[in-house]
Amino acid sequence: MRYLPYVLLFLAIPSMASDVWKWRDANGTLHFSDHPIQGAQQVNPSKPSSYIPTAPSQPVATSTSSSSSTSVTYTNVEIWKPSAEMTLINTAGRVNVAVRVEPALDSEHHLALYLDGQLVMGFPQQGMEYEISDVERGAHTLTLAVLNRVGQQITLSRPVPFYVQQPSILHKP
Repeated sequence: MRYLPYVLLFLAIPSMASDVWKWRDANGTLHFSDHPIQGAQQVNPSKPSSYIPTAPSQPVATSTSSSSSTSVTYTNVEIWKPSAEMTLINTAGRVNVAVRVEPALDSEHHLALYLDGQLVMGFPQQGMEYEISDVERGAHTLTLAVLNRVGQQITLSRPVPFYVQQPSILHKP
């Protein structure tokens, strides 16, 4: 007897699926309804849309170089400033970047910073902080690479997406 409400609900579900009608008003706006309207077309939704997220590809790859005299495996190579998905407002095109490498960077290795896939010129090869200038408004991605002395990539950080918002006369905040 205690399962009766569940059985009735299960049997009622097909009757709850009603027809859907769509139409455009005089302004061209699309409308949907469960009641027919004059001039509306019946829509028969087949299967509900669904999204199954996939694991993001992690471009973190660690290897050692045979040309290096020491074998260092970096356990942490990251950009921690700006943080992922951060929105920077009124920066006048300047973005402060801070990175972290653990263990400490080997003397035969150096760093390379990429903004939107392009090498950032002037980034100090052994530095942990830097200010990028002339960053336009919009979405951007930073990536940090550890390179050996001949420029081969040893490891790569996860990409860090961030956003620059610059108000203008045309687009007030």
